[in-house]
Amino acid sequence: MIKRLKIYVQNPQYLSVGLVFSILGILIAFWVTRLPYIKNTLNLTDGELGLSLFFVSLGAIVAMMFTSRMINRWGEGKATLFSTFLLAASFILPFVVPSFVLLCIALFLVGAMMGVMDVSMNALAGHFEKKHETIIMSTCHGFFSLGAMLGASTGSIFIGMGISPISQMLTSIAVIVLLLFGFTYKQLKGEKSMITTTDELRFEIPKKPVIGLAIIGFCIMVCEGAVTDWSTVYLQDFLFSDPFLVGFGYAGFSLFMTIGRFNGDYIISLFSETGIMLYGSIISLFGIILVLLANTYLAIVGFSLIGIGYSNIVPIVFSRAAKIKGMSPSKGIAAVASVGYVGFLIGPVIIGFLSEKYGLNLAFGLMLILTSTALVFIKKSTQNE
Repeated sequence: MIKRLKIYVQNPQYLSVGLVFSILGILIAFWVTRLPYIKNTLNLTDGELGLSLFFVSLGAIVAMMFTSRMINRWGEGKATLFSTFLLAASFILPFVVPSFVLLCIALFLVGAMMGVMDVSMNALAGHFEKKHETIIMSTCHGFFSLGAMLGASTGSIFIGMGISPISQMLTSIAVIVLLLFGFTYKQLKGEKSMITTTDELRFEIPKKPVIGLAIIGFCIMVCEGAVTDWSTVYLQDFLFSDPFLVGFGYAGFSLFMTIGRFNGDYIISLFSETGIMLYGSIISLFGIILVLLANTYLAIVGFSLIGIGYSNIVPIVFSRAAKIKGMSPSKGIAAVASVGYVGFLIGPVIIGFLSEKYGLNLAFGLMLILTSTALVFIKKSTQNE
């Protein structure tokens, strides 16, 4: 891992892409650690909070349908740079709106910018892979998880210090602007390929060969979204954790997600793709059980185990979808991604409404069911190896 990372960071263009992935992780983590603030400031119920989070995913999916045109016009480099800046700026909106309805509108805009940035930066990473005949995608996603871990831990410290979310976000935007236009702009601005097409970025209903993969992706991505959106609320409102600790559930999840992804290629060579998914699911199940024991420190450990368990499942699912016989790689990935993003779309809403009716602890029990379902389909896939 160290050798691969050294090669990666010594290339200014690769490092610039990794920096963008890290920025997305940091911004999402800053937002996640402030969810309790939003909930309390607007006096939202768990159901209302879950419904508002629905609009983040809705905005992302709507924007993704049109992003390919922007990439074809501007190129991957400029599209990535400007969408990153616009996303950072849009994150101010949820902290200044005075009502639930305006919060939903603000989060739709945040989601739209997030969708554009997500497609653009992944297209940019894919562009570099083809241009330089190399593999950097897993490392890029590792940098996202690294950014999420750093953002969640520092976000918790800011909360403990009493720093307002608006001050935190304004400072973050200033730093991001300096990084984007002081370093990465020169490295990325001219990067443009003509290989991106509407077909490659279009969502599709999965066909029979990828249904099993789509179900695995759906289950795991719903659970990843549950940890992202609700771990901080769980620690603060259900476990009444110390303010300095409320972000460390997501920080632990992101840290071990980072470790797992940076080591994924090597681990797969030891245990096989199916082995990694099987062991990962089992480790995650133990982690979920620890979270449900309702102790702050056990929950943080549990979220960390969930991170290491889930870390390579979705990347492997995407990789397998790209290798389905008789189907182009882009269509296979699009089919699985479609169902996965539906999971992100409905996951926060389901958790919110279950929490309001039965409590957040029991709502997290849904993760046990979904991870167990994924495990069943992973076991079925062993017959194909």
